[in-house]
Amino acid sequence: ASGGGHGIVPWQHEGGGRVPPGMYLQERMAGVAGSIVFAADGTRAVPLGLSQGLAGERAFGARGFRYCGNILARAGDAQFAADARLCAAATALAAAVTEEFGLMGVNGIDFIARRGIPYALEVNPRYTASMELVERAYGLSMFEIHARACAGALPTFDLAGARAAPGAIGKATPASSIAVTNFLMILSSTCIPDQGFGHHNPGLLFIIIHK
Repeated sequence: ASGGGHGIVPWQHEGGGRVPPGMYLQERMAGVAGSIVFAADGTRAVPLGLSQGLAGERAFGARGFRYCGNILARAGDAQFAADARLCAAATALAAAVTEEFGLMGVNGIDFIARRGIPYALEVNPRYTASMELVERAYGLSMFEIHARACAGALPTFDLAGARAAPGAIGKATPASSIAVTNFLMILSSTCIPDQGFGHHNPGLLFIIIHK
């Protein structure tokens, strides 16, 4: 695994060259980076959030495929084409992966969204970066959900209902005040902006958008 996109580079295939030891190839696909987070009890999965992933944004000092934030928006937001279809397919993907690998607790799947289809990139059987947004947006405790799911008790959570509420929340790792302004522009391009935003930790910016 790359660790937040670190160390990923385009493959320059020249003259039938071989892949260097310790590396592997992954198909590059046009689309929007996203992720679904969910709770699992080894056989069943309950979706908790669907968000867009930010990677390689120069405004935040990131390059290439380097992870630099997430945006969690309402259903039907312009960040994903065919949003309803994507959410249903991502939920089915989480269920299939849970059943196949017996996942427990909170998990995440990163994907590339294209025409409403999530093409899986990796499975993260752990707490993931976008879960902070789910906690803030939906008032959930991921630690409690994780502990209960590991004991076999999944939450009764309606993701479709939660995503129907207006607004969005995003987070990024800006390197400067200029990056904060750029992040506001990116977030506002898909949602209706309001004035609320604030810092949670040094170097980590959360912005809440209300309709």
